[in-house]
Amino acid sequence: MIQELLDLSHRLTLTGSNAFAMRPVHWLIDLDTNGRLLGFVPTVRSTVKKGGKLEEEQGKQFECPVFFFATAKKHFISATAGGGKAVAELAAGNIAEVFGVLIEAKRDQSPRAVLLPEKDAYKHANFLDLHQQLADSAQLNPTVQAVWRFLSTNEAFPIGEFAPPQLKKMAAQQFSFRVAGRLLLTDPDVRRWWEQEFALRRSCVVNILPPGRDLFPLSVGDPCTGALTPVFPHISGVPGGGGWCPLASFDKAPSQSFGLGSGTLQMRLETAERAGAALNWLLRDESSHIRLGDTVAVFWAASSRDSNLPPREVGFAELMAESDPLEVREFLTGPWGKQPRDLDDARFYAAVLSSPQSRITVRSWHTQTLPNARQNLRSWFEAIALPRQFGSGEVYPSIGQLAACTVRKSREAKPLPGTYAALVESALFGSSLPKKLLAQALVRQKLELAIGSDRNNRAEFDGRLMARTALIQVYLQKSQGEAMPTSLVDLETNVGYICGRLLAFLDRIHEAAHQGSGGTNTSPANRAYGAASATPALIYPQLCKLARYHLNKIGGGLAHHLEFGPKDAPSEGLCGIFASLRATGSEFPRTLSLEDQGRFAIGFYTERHRRWAKDDGTTNGAKAAP
Repeated sequence: MIQELLDLSHRLTLTGSNAFAMRPVHWLIDLDTNGRLLGFVPTVRSTVKKGGKLEEEQGKQFECPVFFFATAKKHFISATAGGGKAVAELAAGNIAEVFGVLIEAKRDQSPRAVLLPEKDAYKHANFLDLHQQLADSAQLNPTVQAVWRFLSTNEAFPIGEFAPPQLKKMAAQQFSFRVAGRLLLTDPDVRRWWEQEFALRRSCVVNILPPGRDLFPLSVGDPCTGALTPVFPHISGVPGGGGWCPLASFDKAPSQSFGLGSGTLQMRLETAERAGAALNWLLRDESSHIRLGDTVAVFWAASSRDSNLPPREVGFAELMAESDPLEVREFLTGPWGKQPRDLDDARFYAAVLSSPQSRITVRSWHTQTLPNARQNLRSWFEAIALPRQFGSGEVYPSIGQLAACTVRKSREAKPLPGTYAALVESALFGSSLPKKLLAQALVRQKLELAIGSDRNNRAEFDGRLMARTALIQVYLQKSQGEAMPTSLVDLETNVGYICGRLLAFLDRIHEAAHQGSGGTNTSPANRAYGAASATPALIYPQLCKLARYHLNKIGGGLAHHLEFGPKDAPSEGLCGIFASLRATGSEFPRTLSLEDQGRFAIGFYTERHRRWAKDDGTTNGAKAAP
């Protein structure tokens, strides 16, 4: 993985030792030439959303000064924010650095600005110290001097100028300065001074690093020798990463670095810089990563023939993160057999990352040719496709929905990182899903149907039911070779699938019988889904007896329609389902295997969302079933 990141940095011409990087700045502090505050102006950038719609959002990108990721203190190297006091940013900073305050927003109280606690006071002090050094070196620059006058006067943060929703967001937002219309970030003296300061700080670290070698050539003929770094650059954008989150540490005990203590793989400074720069680029480019709960998946494609070509945009992120039927349909009907020749050998790379305890954990790493990855993704969407409950067409659950349906619906209950990793691997690389995901989906199915659906949240209930059914279909496709949805025809002869259809149809009869009384939450599915899917022989005789009472209660043409089905489609009625069961040569089985319980769930969902046939004249004018 490190070698591929180095190749990516070469294609992107990233060195990782640049003094500036693109970052969002959310507010400009407007000053006059004497450093007096004129006001705060939000920055806005335009983004193109789905459908080509142009929208504006706060946080324009600027080329901002960045700190070198390591510091040298008395011949000891440490990360700039690792285990010590963070270094301030130049010309742009957060509200704690610029004003020395925090926004405190307690429930039922208006937000207020409070001074930083003593343990965090260094953040503002470091910011002031850095800008004083800048002011001393640029005494003839009016922009720099005006900013320093403002910072040195210790003016209070004008909290009254902002609405409460704005204040709540400010902890994570960046501020910069504009003096008489001139941006501090673009001032030539500021940029020149920081380039020199950055080079000085880097050289101080390089001068005391020990010489050595690693296993990662940066170019052809590279002897892999140089200064060995004990720290890795900060990787931003991984959920839970915090203020300092490297990929590895080379000078820490195994419990701190997840390495091998003294046996941890060493890395040269240039290797760490370039690998970190490439990974950070992937986590900034919206087309190259997907955030999935507490994990993030990154992927890119690159030509294997020409190492100088830039990475190819694959466009999978939006497709996998959101269930957009139109976009998926366009994807599935694309010219798959006519890919350009240079794509035949293009390598496709993907990794799933998480950051427990402020260290990057690589959950999975894969490589394939790009056409294979696209074909795998096409098969994935074919497997998860499900009929819409209302209207025509199909719906495709997102990976986030598939992971969420395996755990209890709660803010505290989050899918495990391994769940996301397994789903991404299956979607992009055709891997089989672990059997535990099938078991988790079935357990949640039984429990949530037993609880019943809240009438006010029926759409959410049906959404989770849909996601679990799609997850089961993927499992059967990958582990049993049942290619969905074509295998639904084959499933018509599976006793588990037929039993699932039968339960959903008994539910339909129950609802029709109680339609005039406002409905009921004690339907067969709510009361007996768990028993029906695991031990059909114990529960179905009782359910069928109850259905007889319900049909007698309904009476008339509708009861005949439900029992015998439409004239042109008798298999859709209760008798037709029983005929399918008899055709299998078996009665209600005593137990169903875990896989057959999965087929039961597919049958239940299929029948539940089947478009009921139109009145064919056998109902004698009665209303069709719901």
